Amino acid sequence: MNTKPTLTGIITGYGTKLLILLTLMSTLIVGCGGQNESSSEIAPTATAKPASPTKTSNESVKAKVAKIAIIRLSNPDFGSEALNKDIEAGIKQSMTPHLKYVIMDYDAKGDLTAISNLIDKSLSNGADVVVTLLDTTTDILVRKKIQKPVVFAMANQPIAMGLGKTDTVHEPNITGAYLPHHLTLTVEIARGSLPKATKMAILFDPTNSLSVIHKDAFLKCKWADVESVVTEYQQNQDWPKLMKALKSKDVSAVLLTNGLGSQSQVVISEAEKVKLPVFGTLSKQAEQGAIFTREPGLRWTGFEVGRRLGRIINGEEAGKIPFVEGDHYVTVVNTEAAKRIGVTILPAIMRDIKDVGGKSFVAGAKQ
Repeated sequence: MNTKPTLTGIITGYGTKLLILLTLMSTLIVGCGGQNESSSEIAPTATAKPASPTKTSNESVKAKVAKIAIIRLSNPDFGSEALNKDIEAGIKQSMTPHLKYVIMDYDAKGDLTAISNLIDKSLSNGADVVVTLLDTTTDILVRKKIQKPVVFAMANQPIAMGLGKTDTVHEPNITGAYLPHHLTLTVEIARGSLPKATKMAILFDPTNSLSVIHKDAFLKCKWADVESVVTEYQQNQDWPKLMKALKSKDVSAVLLTNGLGSQSQVVISEAEKVKLPVFGTLSKQAEQGAIFTREPGLRWTGFEVGRRLGRIINGEEAGKIPFVEGDHYVTVVNTEAAKRIGVTILPAIMRDIKDVGGKSFVAGAKQ
């Protein structure tokens, strides 16, 4: 006997078919990589510990190479620059061993006007951090206000240059090492070498901010009973006339500030003609006839620059790395020039120095 299907039977029949269909779909999904209760991969939760990096991710971190651009002037008229080997020694002391870096040297070959373009070139080549090793090149770099980290070495006061409020509170992308002018003791040594002096002249260029800072630093030194004669010069200065004028004012010595560049040779020569001893800032100036010079120790500055580079490669922010002040100088004298003028250099400093005439007062020069 034929009977009509009941409503309950229809529902039951469809329910069975639906159950079979859902079971098949679930099997297919799990087979394609889906997750079910028996899956070994569980989605991380907010409180779960992060998974350890895989071998591939470790290799990716180690493969990253930090690009360090060193901008060099290579002009002894503006000062000597730290060597790469000393910079690398500092980097290796502060850098995590598995990280890597490469140094890219950009050399202006003595041309100061090329520095700005070299900085731009280094950035276009992917530099991660830019380094300058002189007052003049650092001044050019910071004025460009680049976004990349900057590490400097110089013989100037970074605070006076507007780079920060203190050695620990400074511009967010800048750090470096410096040797301030007052720690050279140039004024004090000149006074000691010239006990009868009543006046000493400070030569400075009013259009050069670095020279002005240097002059101001000299004025804060211990002059005692000696008068400081602040003397401006121009780029087209009549040096014979100026030296004769200083001599007529009973000036006993000339102190040089940064910024003379190639003019230092003529300045020193004209000063010697009127028997004025010159106290300079660069080793080359001693070779030119200055009787005494104090220049930053390159080994120390290179190492301190490197230490800061290593910390930046590790991921520290340049702005949170303090500036470091040093007192490591190389003293170079010219005893022959001193004799020609009739000056005896302060005996107390005749140690830890170099003499351009080849004389040695100690086994080695202090760095």
